[in-house]
Amino acid sequence: MGTPAQANQSYLQLGREATFGTGVAATRRLGIISDDPRPDVGVIRSRVLNNTVSRVNLYQAGYLWRYRSLLQLNYEGLLFILDGLQGTATFAANGGTTTGVGPYVHTFVEKQVLNSYTLEVIQGNIPAAQVLRLLGAKIASARIGCKAGTDDDAVCTADVEWLAIDATPGFAITTGLTAATELPVLFHEASTVDDGTADTWNSGLTTDVVLKEFELEVVNAVNARRFGMGRKQPLEFVRNGYQVTTMRGKKEYMKKTMLDAVLAFTAGSPKLVFGSVATKRLTFDVGTAHITQHNNPSRDPDIIEQEFTWEAARDATNLSSLKVLAENNESAIG
Repeated sequence: MGTPAQANQSYLQLGREATFGTGVAATRRLGIISDDPRPDVGVIRSRVLNNTVSRVNLYQAGYLWRYRSLLQLNYEGLLFILDGLQGTATFAANGGTTTGVGPYVHTFVEKQVLNSYTLEVIQGNIPAAQVLRLLGAKIASARIGCKAGTDDDAVCTADVEWLAIDATPGFAITTGLTAATELPVLFHEASTVDDGTADTWNSGLTTDVVLKEFELEVVNAVNARRFGMGRKQPLEFVRNGYQVTTMRGKKEYMKKTMLDAVLAFTAGSPKLVFGSVATKRLTFDVGTAHITQHNNPSRDPDIIEQEFTWEAARDATNLSSLKVLAENNESAIG
C-alpha cells in the first residue's frame, strides 16, 4: 500500500531565471498556507462527420501551467514576490531598489518587464525528495489582505497567481534552503490607515475610520495564450494591457465623506502601513485613485458597513499605480 501525501510537509522554493524558461536552482524557500498547481490543457475535439454517434477522436492542443500559492504576508522573505509582481526594467535584474545600510528600505514600483522564476512545488514529500518543477513562471496577479478580528484570517496573506510554460514532475529538490524568520503582518500592527478620504484615523477610541478588512489586488495583464506554430507550449508571457491596481475595503459607516467622494469623483490616496519600526515595516501606497464601487447596505440590526473599491491610476509622484516599501534587515532583493 502506498503512503498518502500529507499537506503539512508542503512548501515552495523558487529561483529567478537568467533566461526565460530555462530552469535554475532554487535560492528561496517559503512556507505556504495552501497551493494549487494545475495544467491548463487545450483539447482539440474532432469535428469530422463519419456516421458515428460519438466524436471520432480527441487531440491535444496547446497547454500551460497555472499555480496558485497562498502565502502568509511576512515582513521578511517576500522580496522576490514583490519584485516579481511589480516588474523590472531589465530582465533577470532587480526591479526594486534598495537603500540603507541596515535596516534596509526596498522600494517597488511598476516596471515594463516581468521576471520569470523556476518554482519547486513540494506537496507532501511525494515522491520523496522530489518536486513538481515549473519553468518560466511569472506572476499574473496577487491579492494582499486581511480582516480585523480574532480568527486565523486576522493575519495578512498574499494570494499569488502564477503562469508557467512547462513543468517537470519528479525533479530532484534543491537542498539546503531554510525559510526566512516568521514575522507575520498582523491587523493590529497597522500604524497608518488612510481610507483615501479626509476622515481621520487613529488607533484609539476616537477614530473616524474603523477599517474592518481590506484587499489590495494587482493584476498584470499578460498574454497567457501566446501560441505559435510548431510548439505546444506558449511563448514568453508578456504584458498585453495595463496593470490594474484596486483596493477594496469594508469600514463602519460613520460619516458621508466617502459617499461625497463617489458623487464628486474625487481622487484619493489610500495608504496602509503595517509596523512602526524601521526593521519591520511594510507600506502600500496607492497615490491616485477613484472610487468605482460603493455601497452601505442595511442587512440586519447591526452596525452598517461601507463597502468600497478604489481603482488606481498612475500617480505622478510615485510613478506607479502602487508603490510598496519593505523595510527590514534583508540586505538584497535577489
